[in-house]
Amino acid sequence: MNLIKQLKSLPNFQKYTICISLIILCISLSQPAFYIDRDENPAAWANSLMLFFFGWTFPLGGGITGFFFWCANPIYILSIIQIIRKKNVGIILSIIASIIAFSFSLMEEITASSSGSLSKITSLELGYKLWLTSILTLSIGTLISLIKNMKK
Repeated sequence: MNLIKQLKSLPNFQKYTICISLIILCISLSQPAFYIDRDENPAAWANSLMLFFFGWTFPLGGGITGFFFWCANPIYILSIIQIIRKKNVGIILSIIASIIAFSFSLMEEITASSSGSLSKITSLELGYKLWLTSILTLSIGTLISLIKNMKK
């Protein structure tokens, strides 16, 4: 059975959860993720869209920590696929993605250049907050759906 047919067979609540989560994610990509303190540009900010699509390159510049946080993205996408396929591992993956995404808020510095230099994170912006919200929406909505199905 292909993914579209499987999506159509999901309960409406689960479909809405996935759609709302993806809409929030798309909106997040249009907003700054966070601001960093750079000597040459005190108002430097991280572009959410660039981070989403090119975050996998962090290790090339010595940014293993940044790569770890970026991994929440493929885990989130994989969790959606597994949820659509009605696999319980999807719930676990969405919770893992939520934990990774939330843990970024605990960071004080991040690798900000290919030289591996660190910059202080001065503020978390709407892009990050919406990104986190999209992942949490999927996790919470999926857990609610699971609980509703257990009661039936």
